[in-house]
Amino acid sequence: MNAKRIVVSKLLGVVRRGRPAGRFALVVLLGFALAWLTWRVAGPSPRVVLPNPTIPPKSALAGTVAAAHLFGAPVTPQAQTTVMPDVVVIGVFAELGKTPGRAVLLVDKQIQIAATGTEIRPGVVVKEVAAGHVAFSRGGEPISVPIQPGKPMAAIQLIK
Repeated sequence: MNAKRIVVSKLLGVVRRGRPAGRFALVVLLGFALAWLTWRVAGPSPRVVLPNPTIPPKSALAGTVAAAHLFGAPVTPQAQTTVMPDVVVIGVFAELGKTPGRAVLLVDKQIQIAATGTEIRPGVVVKEVAAGHVAFSRGGEPISVPIQPGKPMAAIQLIK
């Protein structure tokens, strides 16, 4: 207790005697003490560091994503209709303004691009080009041929 009084009295003595260096040192020391105390009381709380998460293997994630059906239900390819087995719809071009839509067809191992109203073989006329199918008319009888998923590569192999 006595040692504290001596330190305080010496500090006060330095201030009272008017030594500029002593006053400056005391003001700086008190400034640092006040800044430290303010930071401890009003500063941010310590950050909590979370452990690294464990990530399951990619194969497990793929199964989870596939089971969630994020992009819709799985589509099962339909069997090609046997009404016109030699006509395969490879794809379609959408209708643009007054320009009619066009169908890309494989007819007798040859690729044809046909618009609405085009006769692709004697008696078979393209009646409608839609997003998922092409409607034909054979002798007045309407026939709808769906676009086959995976058929473009099969069609290219048929050509060769």
